[in-house]
Amino acid sequence: MPADSEFKDFGQLLEAFRTRGEEITVAVLEGVAFRTAEVVAAMEEVLPVGAPVSIDGGMTKNGWFCGFLADALGVV
Repeated sequence: MPADSEFKDFGQLLEAFRTRGEEITVAVLEGVAFRTAEVVAAMEEVLPVGAPVSIDGGMTKNGWFCGFLADALGVV
C-alpha cells in the first residue's frame, strides 16, 4: 500500500469495502446505464433506434436502475 494511504493494514481496507459496498454498487449501475446511453447514441447516428427501448436481464428487477437508465437515455 502507498505510504499516504488512509488504510494502515489490509483488514482496514476490507472493512472499507464492506461499508462502502452500496456506493460501489451504485457506481457500477450508473456506469452500466451511462455506457448503454453512449451505445444507443452511437447506434442512432447510423439508424434511429426509436422508442420504446426494450431491456432485459437481471438488472431490470432493480427499479432504481431502470429509472436511472431511462434518465440516462432521456426517456420521459
